[in-house]
Amino acid sequence: MNDPMTILKADHREAKALLAKLVDSEEGAEREKAVAELTAALSLHMQLEEELVYPLVESEVAPGSTTTRRSAKRRRSSSSTHR
Repeated sequence: MNDPMTILKADHREAKALLAKLVDSEEGAEREKAVAELTAALSLHMQLEEELVYPLVESEVAPGSTTTRRSAKRRRSSSSTHR
């Protein structure tokens, strides 16, 4: 499974499952483990989107469009919070 879109869709399903696990978890170690798993999964997912999907979208959307500006702003904001 090397197709980025297939990976991202699988990540979405995994994130939903991890969120459900988090909701059902008890306070304490079980919940902390669920949070750590979700954080790791989402961090990797966001990195894949930022490196592969967003640049592709930007190359296909008219430069300077609202979508392109929003995407660039989101990437800049996300990059500064994940470092």
